[in-house]
Amino acid sequence: MEDITKKCAGLRLSGREGSEVDLSPPENGAGFVLAGKFCTKRRVNLESMGKVLRTVWTTEKNFEVSDVGENKVLFLFQQEEDLDRVLMLSPWSFDKYLLVLHKLEVGEVVSQLKFNRASFWIQIHGLPTMSQTKEVGLHIGESLGRVEKVDVENKGFCLGNCPRIRVSIDISMPLCRGRLVRMGGPSPSWVDFRYERLPIFCYWCGMIDHDEKDCMQWMRSKESLKAEDKQYGPWLRATPERVQRPQLVVASKNEGRKEYKAAADGVSTTMGQLVNTGRELTAATIQNAHEDDEVATSRAKVASSYEPEGHEIMRIPCNPQCPGFEEQLKEIDDAIFGEVLEKGGGREGSIEGDKPPGRYKHQL
Repeated sequence: MEDITKKCAGLRLSGREGSEVDLSPPENGAGFVLAGKFCTKRRVNLESMGKVLRTVWTTEKNFEVSDVGENKVLFLFQQEEDLDRVLMLSPWSFDKYLLVLHKLEVGEVVSQLKFNRASFWIQIHGLPTMSQTKEVGLHIGESLGRVEKVDVENKGFCLGNCPRIRVSIDISMPLCRGRLVRMGGPSPSWVDFRYERLPIFCYWCGMIDHDEKDCMQWMRSKESLKAEDKQYGPWLRATPERVQRPQLVVASKNEGRKEYKAAADGVSTTMGQLVNTGRELTAATIQNAHEDDEVATSRAKVASSYEPEGHEIMRIPCNPQCPGFEEQLKEIDDAIFGEVLEKGGGREGSIEGDKPPGRYKHQL
C-alpha cells in the first residue's frame, strides 16, 4: 500500500481526477468500529477467533467481524458502550498472541494505522512503602507512556501492596523491565515492572510482535545463542489477581466484656470476627473477662486458625446454680481445647502464655 501511495504522489492528475468529491460524515447509527491486529507473523484462524471473542467479550448486543488481511480485522458494534467496555478491559489475546485494538475515528484508514500502542496494568515491585503514592505512580508511569490510571486508595496511598498503573505503551519498542529511581539517597535503586495479562513475547529482544522462533536476533546468531543469553523471561508476567489489602481489626475492651456477659446469659457469642477472613470465632475462644485483652486476642487468633471446616459456634448454657455445672463446663473446655491442640500438633509453636482457660467464673 505504501508503494502505491508513493507512485500516486508522482502522477499528474487529469481534470476529472483532480476534481474533489465532498463526502458527508457518516450518520450516528452507522455503527462503532474497532480495528484490530494480531501481533504475530503466523496466520490467525479468524473463524475460531470470532467464536472465542463472542464468548469472552459478553457484549450486550451482537457485533460483526470482518477480515481485512494481514492479520487485521474490524469489529462492528451496535452500541458504543460495548466497544468502550472491550477497550477498558484490554489487553486481549487469541492463541496467546496480543490483539492490538484501535477505536476507528472518522477519516482514518485501516491500512495506514500503525497498531503500535497497547494498554497494560503494570505492577511496580521494590518501591519503598512510603513512596507508594499516586504522585510517584504517575511519575514512573509517564516514563513508560501515557498514564491512564493509578490504582491507589482514596487517600492517594497504597499501603502494603505494590502500586499498579495502567499505561498505554509503545509496543514497537522492547518491554521495559524496570527503572532506576533515586529517592533522596546517595545512589539510585532499582524497581521491577510486572505486566498483567502479558501475552507471548520474545525472550531474546523483549518485543511483543513475535516470539523467540521468529526473532531476527536469534536468526542472525545462527542459533548459537544460549538460554543464559536471554535478557527477558517469564518473570515479567504478573498475576492479574489483586492482593487483598490488609485490614486492621480493633477490639474494644468494653465490647469484649459485653459479649462475655451475653455468654453468661446463655447466648452463643464470639469474641469478635476476623475481618480479613470473615470467619467467626468458636466458643473455645471465649476467655475470662479479667484476662489481659492482648492475651485473649492472641488465643482467639490461634483457635480460629485451627478451626475445622464446617465447625459451628457452640451454644453453652451458662448457669452456675445448676448441680455439677462447673464440672460439666470443665469437660466441655477440655474437649474443645484438646481438639484445638490435636489439630495444631501439641504445644509446639503456640503463642507464649497459651494454655487451657480452666474454669469460668461468673458473677450474678
